[in-house]
Amino acid sequence: MQPSQVAKLINANVSMAALFAVCLGWISVATIAMLSLVPGSARPHVLATGQLEHFVAYAGTAALLAACYTGKRQLIGISVLLPIYAACLETLQIFVPGRNAQLIDAAGGAIGSWMGIVLVLSVHYWCWKRRAEQGITLIQTVERLLAGNLGTLSFPLRARTGQSAREVHVRSARNTDARGRRPSAPSPHRL
Repeated sequence: MQPSQVAKLINANVSMAALFAVCLGWISVATIAMLSLVPGSARPHVLATGQLEHFVAYAGTAALLAACYTGKRQLIGISVLLPIYAACLETLQIFVPGRNAQLIDAAGGAIGSWMGIVLVLSVHYWCWKRRAEQGITLIQTVERLLAGNLGTLSFPLRARTGQSAREVHVRSARNTDARGRRPSAPSPHRL
């Protein structure tokens, strides 16, 4: 398989996965609104407390949205707008029979949304750091996985070889392309 074919395959799969995650994220936003604004007797209770339900729902929604919208302004927008959304839905519950607005539920939604964003940023950073420590690009990683060379991917590099951070940096500096350029590593919040 040629590197250009691998790149097309990666882009097609990433595009489909990103589209699926975006759709799922916005469906989650709509589901939260629907479940927040139905009468109390019609709403299913899944977890032990309402605050835990708010935390899990908003954390999952924020994680899906943050995985797709990775720009700095977009992440700030998600971290500001989801808590406002939680507060607005809690306020609207005043007008729904059998429901009452509670500040603790809005706080559970806000904290859940922030934790979902932190989770996604941590995973993005962890993946970026692993690729940077090994001195390989994302394309090279996928090529090794497709070729069945799982043994060549060592996680984590320092624990396996005992190399210092300086040795890893020198090793990755030697890993250049035909023109003498190093493969560029993505920023921590973008894959």
